[in-house]
Amino acid sequence: MHSLRTLGALCAVVAVTLAGAAALAGNPFRPSPRAADDPPATSLAAVERRALSSQTSVTGTLGYAGSYTVSNQYTPAAVAAKAQHAVDAARTAYGDAVAQADYAIHVDASRVAADQSQLGQDQARLAADGCASHPATPQCSQDQQAVTGDQARLGQDQVTQKNDQLHGQASVDAARAALVQAQDNQATGGSGGGASGGGVRISGTSA
Repeated sequence: MHSLRTLGALCAVVAVTLAGAAALAGNPFRPSPRAADDPPATSLAAVERRALSSQTSVTGTLGYAGSYTVSNQYTPAAVAAKAQHAVDAARTAYGDAVAQADYAIHVDASRVAADQSQLGQDQARLAADGCASHPATPQCSQDQQAVTGDQARLGQDQVTQKNDQLHGQASVDAARAALVQAQDNQATGGSGGGASGGGVRISGTSA
C-alpha cells in the first residue's frame, strides 16, 4: 500500500513538472509570476542650482490696515549725543523760563501789594485830616496828591504785572514746545525723522 501511494505521488510531481516545462516552451517570453511584483528600474540624476528662469506677474493693490510708526533702531553715537545735548539744553531753557516767570510774578505781586498798602495809608490820613469836610486846606491838598499818586502808581504796576504774566506764560509755552520737539527728535533718531538720523515715520490708511 505504501509503495503504491509513493509511486502515485512521484507520478503527480513528474506530471506537474512536465506541464510547466511545456508551458515555458510554448511562450518563452512570458514573465514569471514574481516579475509583476519586482520594483521598476531606477537611475540617478544630478540636481543643479540655477538662477530664476521665469516668473509670473499678477495685478494687485497693497495698502495699510491702519497707521504705523517705524523707527530705525540704530542711531549713530554722534547723532545720539547731539540729540541728547539738544534735549538737555531745551530742558535747561524750560527751567530758566519757568524760574524767570515765577520771579517776575513774585516781584510784581510784591510791588502791587506795597502800592495797595501805601494807598490805604494815605487814604486813612486823608480821612483823619478831615478832608471830606474841608478839602481845601493845605494838608488836605497834600494828602489828596499823595492818594492820587498812589492810585496812579498802583495802576501802572498792575499793568506791568499783567504784561509780565502774559510774557512769562508765552516764554514758558515756547520753552516747553522746544523741549517736546527736542525729545521727539531724540525718539526718532536724533534728526527729526530725517534720513541721516534713521528715524522714519510711516502712516497710512487701509486700502
